[in-house]
Amino acid sequence: MLRGSTWIIFAALTVGYIAVELRYAANRPMWLDERYALSTSIRGQGFVQLLLDGASGQGSPSPLDFVLVKVLDGARTGVRYLGLPPHAYFRLVGLLSTVGAGIFAFLLTLRGPGDSPTSETGVTMGLFAILAFASFVLQPLVVHYAAEMRPYALWTALWLVSALSLLRTSRRWRTVSLIALVLLSMAATASVFQLAALATGTLSVGLVGKRRLVDISKDVIGLFSLPFAISLFYCLKAHRWDYPADMCAWARFLPFWASRWWVAAASVIAALLCLRRQETRGYAVPPLSLVILYLMGPGIFLLTKRSGMFFAEKQYIYYASALPILFATSSFVLSAYGSAATRRTRGIVAASAAALCILGAAYSARGKVSVAAHAWKEWKEAAGVPSDSSGILSGLLARELPRAFCFTNRASMEAIENVSLVAEWMPVRYASLPIGGKTVLVEARGDGAEVVGLGDSCEPNAAIPVVGNRRR
Repeated sequence: MLRGSTWIIFAALTVGYIAVELRYAANRPMWLDERYALSTSIRGQGFVQLLLDGASGQGSPSPLDFVLVKVLDGARTGVRYLGLPPHAYFRLVGLLSTVGAGIFAFLLTLRGPGDSPTSETGVTMGLFAILAFASFVLQPLVVHYAAEMRPYALWTALWLVSALSLLRTSRRWRTVSLIALVLLSMAATASVFQLAALATGTLSVGLVGKRRLVDISKDVIGLFSLPFAISLFYCLKAHRWDYPADMCAWARFLPFWASRWWVAAASVIAALLCLRRQETRGYAVPPLSLVILYLMGPGIFLLTKRSGMFFAEKQYIYYASALPILFATSSFVLSAYGSAATRRTRGIVAASAAALCILGAAYSARGKVSVAAHAWKEWKEAAGVPSDSSGILSGLLARELPRAFCFTNRASMEAIENVSLVAEWMPVRYASLPIGGKTVLVEARGDGAEVVGLGDSCEPNAAIPVVGNRRR
């Protein structure tokens, strides 16, 4: 019965999350970085060029996210955007990777090491499984980037899958880990630090378990050599930037890093739970690796600073994995203890996990009130398309498609950066309508743009046309 309740709660959370994120992705206008990536890395480079040269003009040339979006872009005509506005369609990679990693964390936590849980531990494992899913997908940065056409969501999802897959040690799961690590190495150049942390964690846990150094080294080399090579390959293609020094100052990084102490605390608690007994020490690799990665933070920042790049919180988005790693490893430990787990042990594990969850959520949400309010406004109100309060555009669409969108001045064009996607989308959405001869005139109004009339053409040098091509 409790297992059934776990699945019902999980299904409701998943469906609700996808629905809300799709709405959020559809209503947020595509911003400059997304438009730039779409025109250069995705539509301006071929698949082979992306894989060999990396994504052009990006902070991280690692191509995986851009390759996947390019596949979506190539299929958009046949699938008709899946009935979604293009803002949401092009952001599906981030959303699906986030949900996929959350589902992976849920299933792994619910199952534990594979043994049948007792009635008492099974209840706790079910709770931990739901918390592992929710504590990842509901992190503020994860929510934001799951609804954006940028590589951060995919990168974070692959890091979480890679780390959690190391909880299992069978040959089949080693293959899963290797695949996840290879994909991670293609997702971001910063994956080189994550690979280093995971390799160090694997080596350290093996030494604590008194395995022979030669045997451990063979395992580490076999698992991490290819991902390291791929990650370093794209690191060598990274561009040297020249952002102002104050955009990458220690005074900005250190308060952020110190405020994430709960990342290290959650990981240390999870590692200690695993190291208490010989049979659970192998489960310490993911949390110990995250502790190492957290301690590498200042060094990572220093390298970022020397590369001329700016500092941003999103560069450390993988901290969002701390809580799901805590819940997953706690589940594995409890399952390993089985009926030998005393009430006190279960209480300590559950109380520690709950306390860290609350503290982590509090620190993650601190200072996010204005961000949440803005996100709520974006979720409620469609953005990025011209306002049509007068009904001019809707009236035209009742009989024909517009030939073009034209702007009264450049300010109008800047007020709606993604209108080219709107023009591209309409012939798909209204595929049964003929393309007429009317041009929709758009003018900047306040913070956005509004349809002000229809015309037969754009006056030379006075407007910027965006013509929508017919889609078959």
